Amino acid sequence: MADEYALHTIRSDQVVRAFTLLRNVTPTLTIDQWQSLVDGERWHIVVATDTACYVRGLTVSSTGKHPVAGKLLDVPVLVVGSAVDDVNIADHLFTEAKRRAIVSKCQFIRIWMPAPDVFEHLRDLTHYNKWDHGLMCPIDIAPAADLT
Repeated sequence: MADEYALHTIRSDQVVRAFTLLRNVTPTLTIDQWQSLVDGERWHIVVATDTACYVRGLTVSSTGKHPVAGKLLDVPVLVVGSAVDDVNIADHLFTEAKRRAIVSKCQFIRIWMPAPDVFEHLRDLTHYNKWDHGLMCPIDIAPAADLT
C-alpha cells in the first residue's frame, strides 16, 4: 500500500477535510482557528491522501531553537485517520518529518503527546521550552547530503 498515498503540503481544497480529521483529537478546535493556522507562515502542514484524494493523515510542524535540544523540528500534531492502514500512514508521515528535520539540520524531532488542547499551546513559549510533553527523537544529520 506504500504507493497508494501521496504526501504534500496542504492545499486550500483540503482544509475542511483535514479539519474533519483533526476534530477527532481536538474537539474544541474551530474551523476559524484551523484556517488561521493554515494561512499562517510558522507551521508547515503535510497531508497524506489516498488514491481517492481523501485526507488519511497529517502533520503540523515547525523548526525552532529549543533551550536544551538545540535546533528542533517540533511536531505538535501527527494524526492518522485509517482503521485499515494506520501504521503505514503514520510511518510515511514520520519519515517525511524526519526528512525535513535532516534537511533543516535539526538535532531532534519532538512529537507531542496527543492532547485535546494542543492548539492552545502552539504560541506558548513556556510550553515550547519544556522537555516533558512529547517524544524526543534524536536525528543523525549526517545523511543530509543524500537528501538535498
